[in-house]
Amino acid sequence: MQPGISALCALTLLASTFAPFGALGAETRQDAHSNSGHVCRSEPWLEGAFQESRSLLQTGSVAKEDHARAKVANSPLLLQSFVRSIASKVHEDFRAYAAHRLGISPEDSGSLFLWFEAVLVIIIAVGLFAICWGYMSSATGELVRQGIHTYDRDLVGVDITVGAVDVQLGHGIVHLRDLVVNNPPGYNAHHLLTIRDMMIDIDTQHLAATCFDTSDLIVEKVRLLHVDIVSETRGFGWNMTSNVQEVLNFISTNEPEQVATVVEVAPSDGRGLSMHEIIVDGVVVTRQSHTMTNMGIPGVKIALPRIHFQDFAEEFGNKRLDEMIKLLVKRILYAVLHHVDRKAQSAMAGAQQYRRGRGKACC
Repeated sequence: MQPGISALCALTLLASTFAPFGALGAETRQDAHSNSGHVCRSEPWLEGAFQESRSLLQTGSVAKEDHARAKVANSPLLLQSFVRSIASKVHEDFRAYAAHRLGISPEDSGSLFLWFEAVLVIIIAVGLFAICWGYMSSATGELVRQGIHTYDRDLVGVDITVGAVDVQLGHGIVHLRDLVVNNPPGYNAHHLLTIRDMMIDIDTQHLAATCFDTSDLIVEKVRLLHVDIVSETRGFGWNMTSNVQEVLNFISTNEPEQVATVVEVAPSDGRGLSMHEIIVDGVVVTRQSHTMTNMGIPGVKIALPRIHFQDFAEEFGNKRLDEMIKLLVKRILYAVLHHVDRKAQSAMAGAQQYRRGRGKACC
């Protein structure tokens, strides 16, 4: 065998052996394998060395992978060992501090350290519970917001937006701020109804007794503050309608039965949403006409007295959540229209009396 051929064979074998593990490209590996196959057929000892070196490298690679898997599998044990070493170090430092600074014997310092550990565990547990509780409150508020944005058109036929949702799970309080009920299409007003602050007080004892079953809720109080309603009319004569009336018509046509029979379809097992006291304060209604606003004439603002339902559930029973929302919106809007009509009738009666008084004075 010529020395040049042997050296070339050794180099090609070396290249073919280490090419898969280095930075050589695919073409280099292919050329190395082809050269080793053609040149080194007559060198069996080099072929044996080649096979042995390849097997050794493969064995080393497998061993390295097994070591990595074992390291990952033993990571909990390593973490446990690390925590134990830290705890042991803290225990030793605590005993040294107690003996040097406080003059406590090692036996007494051991029992004192146990109390210290117990207090520390309680503090950590309370902190974690507070963090989880805050996260649950935030998540619940976001669910309420998403639920309103998802089902608003199915419930009242228009879009509803909520500025902020604050859920206090410990007290069973839900605050909705800057709730806006938008107008149906074709009206000039920016909105139909806005509620600056809506507070919902849930019976937490009943909620805990039912294992947080949201299909069986008792709402002790609902309070709406600073309610602004824009009642806008459009059309003439028999074709006259209003934004409030369109929403009421949508709710009436999309419920299974009329409000007059709502008590008869209450859940027979007593489950469902039950609302008791409902208070609506600070109601201001703006009466305007579509034609007048196009002419630049503003509407008339009317301040209404408190709207108070002493026990909503006693009159209407328990309902599903969607049914209760529709019923609540209807009753509030009907109450508003009733108060507005009474205000209008009172104003007309006063105007007529004033005119009659002026007529008598002239005569």
